[in-house]
Amino acid sequence: MRFMVIVKANKDSEAGILPDTKLFEAMGKYNEELVKAGVMLAADGLHPSSKGARVKFSDGETLVTDGPFAETKELIAGFWIWKVGSMQEAIDWLKRAPFGGGAEIEIRQIYDVEDLGLNMTPEIRERDQRLRMQLANSGTTPLLKTLALAFFLCAFWHAQAQEAKTPYPSMAPLDQYLMADRNTEIALARSAAPDSISRDARVLVLGQHGYETAVEGKNGFVCVVERSWTSPFDDPEFWNPKLRGPLCLNPEAARSILPLTLKRTELVLSGISKAEIRVGIQAFSAKELPALEPGAMTYMMSSQGYLNDEVGHWRPHLMIYVPRTDASDWGASLPGSPVMLLPQDPTDPESTFLIPLSRWSDGTAAPPMNSD
Repeated sequence: MRFMVIVKANKDSEAGILPDTKLFEAMGKYNEELVKAGVMLAADGLHPSSKGARVKFSDGETLVTDGPFAETKELIAGFWIWKVGSMQEAIDWLKRAPFGGGAEIEIRQIYDVEDLGLNMTPEIRERDQRLRMQLANSGTTPLLKTLALAFFLCAFWHAQAQEAKTPYPSMAPLDQYLMADRNTEIALARSAAPDSISRDARVLVLGQHGYETAVEGKNGFVCVVERSWTSPFDDPEFWNPKLRGPLCLNPEAARSILPLTLKRTELVLSGISKAEIRVGIQAFSAKELPALEPGAMTYMMSSQGYLNDEVGHWRPHLMIYVPRTDASDWGASLPGSPVMLLPQDPTDPESTFLIPLSRWSDGTAAPPMNSD
């Protein structure tokens, strides 16, 4: 379910008065929690109504009224769009927001196509799906384009300016994604799981034309170092050549999850655009991808990986794959729950839940969960 979380305007927001640095910092940390939990889809703040206008339609005529508008309590200062399992889960998340006394926040469920009943004819549904795909392929899908929420929601005002300066706007030269020493990549791949598992696993390494087998295995596990293009398509680090994600997939995941990584890599190395890659993955998932096998899971316990510029190697964890579902089905991302839902790309046929662990694959202690 998707919900719009609406922040009502007040005298300060209508006057253009910004909150202090302390509130900005507190809201920034809260927004980061929402992003990590896969809850936040979008967030933005609005200028005062003095910079807005209203258009009234009547009998073919239009009447334009310039702001400001007097009914402050009925105006909106900003909003989030969240994806959670229920209204109660949205309420639980909102209760954690660092708002001060007097703030009034409204939560409204967003209509999905399935909610519109018989009025949505097959023709209208097809047109709706086509438009959504066009938006996604054009890169304009409104998924978390900024962490800014002006007036009460904004964490960092410069986020929009940084968005325009995407650090990885396109694919780097292929050599930057390759590892010069084959044995180093083998060792990094095996570091994803304890030696008792990885030493008998098949190991793949990335070459000029895709992944290739470097070591034959005995136990059905496959260890591999994923590159940045396995990230969601709207991830700003989709082309980050520094990313190295060591993982060891169990036999079920090797048969039903690994093919997605191999196909993405094949499409990337073919030189087509990101939009074309996305279309190719959608077609592959619909027609060629094996059905997700029960019990599919992956070890990601390497202390040597580099998952993105913000978290580095993060912490050791397991990834459990299930047919696409909501976080609430696992109690994921709720206060006190150790389970998290990985942010989902619309093209993903499965949901991936993360379970953090206390030790790296070599047995050394990992940072405690509250260290972040």
